[in-house]
Amino acid sequence: MQNKILLLLVFGFISSGSVAQEIVYPSLKGFKLKTEYPVFVPENLWDFINGAAENYLAYGFIDLNVGEYKKGRNVIKLEIYRHNSNTNAFGIYSSERSPSFRFINLGAQGYIADGAINFFKGDFYVKIKTYSKKEKVLQAEETLAARVAGMLEGEASMPAVLSEFPAEGRKLNEETFINESVLGHSFLNKAFRATYQVGNDVLAIF
Repeated sequence: MQNKILLLLVFGFISSGSVAQEIVYPSLKGFKLKTEYPVFVPENLWDFINGAAENYLAYGFIDLNVGEYKKGRNVIKLEIYRHNSNTNAFGIYSSERSPSFRFINLGAQGYIADGAINFFKGDFYVKIKTYSKKEKVLQAEETLAARVAGMLEGEASMPAVLSEFPAEGRKLNEETFINESVLGHSFLNKAFRATYQVGNDVLAIF
């Protein structure tokens, strides 16, 4: 009898797991989609972003899907990073943003900077980049970003814990999540951080 109960419990645990969303690349009028890249996982992420892979792995990286949209010599590259939680997706996103960027209403939050459009939504961190300066290509990039944001599952909201930080004096768009080694201590993990301006002083609250 005990064996039967154990089997039922194990089956119930496995069957209740969520199924990862399959990535489907949106179409983009006038552009040809190429998806010749492999799906990158923790073991081979270094092959794609050698210098930055360690930071992504520290934030629960699961996989990366890459597509390229080409029209003549114009290329728009799409990178969709999947992490193991919304908090970690925000963490990697916040580690690469700057308060000087132009922020836009995309996913939970996004920004435009130097031909790049980056945003996060749910468990995903999305990076879109073109080196073209042509207005039509930049408009196509924004169209692609909106379609990807609409396609991805998950909440389009900032982590709820950020609302617990006092609003007065808080510097906008400088909140971060540190998953490992808070303040450089290996025994301190998982902390949100906000920066404050108090008179001439700048301080951080965790």
